Amino acid sequence: MISRNILTAPIEQIYKVDSDVVNAKATEYQYNATLDLVLPKAQYVLETTAPIGSFTESSNGTTFTSYSKWADFTDYDGVGNLSSYNREKDVSTAFLWGYNSTLPIAKVSNAVSNEIFHSSFEEEVEIDGWPTYTSLVDNKKHSGTYSIKSTNTNYLSGEIFHSLPKIYIDNSQTKKYRLSGWVYSEGPSVEIHALYYNASGTYLGGDNIYTTATKRWVYLEMEIDLPSTAKQLSVRLDNNKWTSGTSDGIVYYDDVRFYPADAEMTTYTHTPWIGITSVSDQNDHPAENDMPD
Repeated sequence: MISRNILTAPIEQIYKVDSDVVNAKATEYQYNATLDLVLPKAQYVLETTAPIGSFTESSNGTTFTSYSKWADFTDYDGVGNLSSYNREKDVSTAFLWGYNSTLPIAKVSNAVSNEIFHSSFEEEVEIDGWPTYTSLVDNKKHSGTYSIKSTNTNYLSGEIFHSLPKIYIDNSQTKKYRLSGWVYSEGPSVEIHALYYNASGTYLGGDNIYTTATKRWVYLEMEIDLPSTAKQLSVRLDNNKWTSGTSDGIVYYDDVRFYPADAEMTTYTHTPWIGITSVSDQNDHPAENDMPD
């Protein structure tokens, strides 16, 4: 760390009353060659109910004999943001980052980072058909500042659909997942699909949920059993304008989620440099902010 001029990152923080230790915490770091960054590997805490006279400080930054391990930091994203950690005797927690990878947009308990997806469309994402049929709009949204608007002007082509970035999953057995999202239709029926593929990209199957409701926000949710052979999953949004008429076949989508069925996802939208603007709980409904400062 010194050779990389990292001089302010704390390794040990020890709090004393007189000469006795009353609290302490420590962080172990490791070099990530892929990112060329030094990042936290694990965090340790002192577990005590009374002041300690005999306390062994770490001599090398990797051995913490007086501590109990609090968490392992298991994964980071492509710019060094924490993607998942495991607490001792507890479930794993995963994070997704947005706003050009500067702010957390999802926290998921009991999941790892490669099996979750979320978008509230607060920024441009890689969507098939963008920007020919879609645009970010702020005049109709379920949460945050924007939703994504899908416009189908040519009813002769039937449905148009937009595939979100693929999720790469690695399970050794069949596992149940939950897919959900909010939709607002000006006329067409709407579908949200989960399509899964094997490691080589061959289509294996899928499922969908739909609504014919119009002129109001509708919450769609379904569970899907993914077999162990499913290694890739694509979330697809369908705008089903099949008949002509005065409507241009407009549909709005917001707050699309995918995560394990036994996990809990909380999502966030922000105004950069100001703060969190909305929080949605595990049921994708407004909630209190539980993101740590």
